[in-house]
Amino acid sequence: MRQVYVTRVAENTLPSMSLSIGDAILDVDSVPISSVNEATKIMCSRLKANGYVTMVIEQADDPVTAQYVRMVLMAEKTMEIDLPLAPDVVDICKKELGRFHANPNLDYKYSILRKSAKKERADSSRIKVNESTEDIPIACEDNPNLLVKVPAQPPKPPCKSFQSEILGWAKQ
Repeated sequence: MRQVYVTRVAENTLPSMSLSIGDAILDVDSVPISSVNEATKIMCSRLKANGYVTMVIEQADDPVTAQYVRMVLMAEKTMEIDLPLAPDVVDICKKELGRFHANPNLDYKYSILRKSAKKERADSSRIKVNESTEDIPIACEDNPNLLVKVPAQPPKPPCKSFQSEILGWAKQ
């Protein structure tokens, strides 16, 4: 049986309060789910009809299943992710758009460009771009339940000179 995994949850939304990245959606309103399109259609239709949806989800609760979920989430996805803007950015853009519409001939008070008496630098002293690129992935985990504990290092024994001082002092 195929499972549908939650790969992304938008912040400050109702799903972010209920779902975590890596949760497996088993059924939506008592209808078993086997594909993302099927889950999307059922959720949209039930939300329009009822205003809510009930889901049965499965969360990883031991290291083996957490590792399996991590591998599933790292698998190649075919869907393009279109992340929404943060709510505060949307508010700022709306405010600025209203300001631009109110004053279409918006003049600036002063230029933001720097006026300098320095002479122009040669192109050789500027930034150079290599023709080859290197892609370095940075590992991160959005769901704290899927984090793996790092084993603690055993304590280091004190240095030999410190031990000899203690032993010499104890013999006195």
